[in-house]
Amino acid sequence: MTRGAKRGRPQMVLQSSTQPTTGMQLGEAPTPSPSLSIPEENLEEQINETVLIFSSYASMVDPEEGTELKFVPTQIINGVKCAKLDKDDVAAETEYWQNTVLCSVLGAKPLFEIIHGFIKHICATLGIDKIIQVRKGVFLVRFGNLQDKQLVKKHGVYYFDAKPFLVKGWNPETDMHIETIKFIPLWVQFPNLNLKYWGAESLSKIGSILGIPIKTDRYAKEKSVIQYAGLLIDIPLEGPFPDFIEFFNDNDVLQVRYEWKPTKCTYCHMFGYEEELCKKKKGGTLQEERNEKRSDKLVGQAQTKEFTCVLKMPSARQPVQVTTNSTPLHINPFQVKEKNESKVVEKTFPGWLWQHNFALNATGYIWIAWKPSTYDV
Repeated sequence: MTRGAKRGRPQMVLQSSTQPTTGMQLGEAPTPSPSLSIPEENLEEQINETVLIFSSYASMVDPEEGTELKFVPTQIINGVKCAKLDKDDVAAETEYWQNTVLCSVLGAKPLFEIIHGFIKHICATLGIDKIIQVRKGVFLVRFGNLQDKQLVKKHGVYYFDAKPFLVKGWNPETDMHIETIKFIPLWVQFPNLNLKYWGAESLSKIGSILGIPIKTDRYAKEKSVIQYAGLLIDIPLEGPFPDFIEFFNDNDVLQVRYEWKPTKCTYCHMFGYEEELCKKKKGGTLQEERNEKRSDKLVGQAQTKEFTCVLKMPSARQPVQVTTNSTPLHINPFQVKEKNESKVVEKTFPGWLWQHNFALNATGYIWIAWKPSTYDV
């Protein structure tokens, strides 16, 4: 051991590259030489002409396991060392992550293994490069190309266990560790919209009242269905969700229909459930048990007179699945009174087309509804 060295501490020796090093062992310090003197102002110029010899765990790391780095002189601003990064420094990583979206489930934090399978399923026809968990309930999905990312963003709302699966595109300003998804893409319909307002510029201005317009549906583009104009709009989760909007240059109001509206607990201010189902509220567990018992009681009833009662009996339904070349169809038996038609349509089938036999049968035993953006009937 060299005299003056402290026992148990790794030695670092700064040695001139012009002196021979034959016979030196790693970690062995040469005899101090008074001729080795590097002025502080010339340290940055001399750093590349010297050899740093460490006796530490860093020397045992496999260089092929990571990306090789280099020393870059720092800048001193107001007496503090700072790293100044420009666009060229981040260009490569920005390009790499531009095909990425940030995902989360509204009102739930599923396990990574579960959400991994779900994402693989809904994006089966797309090229997924990797799925990463950012934090509990928040996931990052990188696609092989930008087109697949745009397809996912413009799809609308996905659903995971009856809860909205939110998707947000990544950008260089995104801080994933504090980022929350504050907007949700929703299909919105404007019934009986005057044909003179069906241009892209007019629809963009109308949609901007609610949020950020993304695109129209196929029927609005082709102008093949004129009962309503369908727009996909990025709308703030906090709303508002007005039922009517006004025109500045027209003395009229325009009705608004939403494919879906987010549910928010007024007690804990979390999305995905209402206050009576809030577990944080005192007595919330007891309230859930009461709701379950009430649901079981409804399941035991053979006849229901109101459609709203049927909605509370998911376990009682026995849907008949029809195999098609697209998404599955389901047939559910229920009864709706003619006087409740508008209420059922607005609450249950927003944005859908439908046919019924009220004209032939007042009890309305046959009711067919379909989503025009998915099916042609």
